[in-house]
This record gives sequence, structure tokens and C-alpha cells, in this order.
Amino acid sequence: MSAESIHWTMRLFVLLVIATCLHEGLRSFYYRRAPVFFFGMIGAALICCFLDFPYLMAEVREMREALSFHK
Repeated sequence: MSAESIHWTMRLFVLLVIATCLHEGLRSFYYRRAPVFFFGMIGAALICCFLDFPYLMAEVREMREALSFHK
């Protein structure tokens, strides 16, 4: 397995965790009115976003450099 495929597999996993956290948090708030669980799941989704943000910005920088290199 190449490094790029491992990277995108991890990115997909992080996105699935974020989606699951948001879905479960919103569902618990709507059906059970459980604000603690709601804020916990939303918090977990935000933590995953912040953990992934530096890698996403590094990729954007690489893409920008690659595009400027081809000009």
C-alpha cells in the first residue's frame, strides 16, 4: 500500500468519525434532549477537524506549489 493511499484512507476515516459524531450528537439532542451527549459529540467532531486541519493546509500548500511550478 502506498503512502498516498494510506493517507487518503486515514482522511476518509477522519471524515467518517466527524460525520458519525455530528449525526449521533444531533440525533441525541433531538430525540432525548441530552445536551451533555450532544456537546460531547459535537466537541469530538471539532477535535477531529482541528487535528486534520494542519494536514489539509499542508496539502493545499503542496497543490499551490505544484500549480505554480507548472506555469
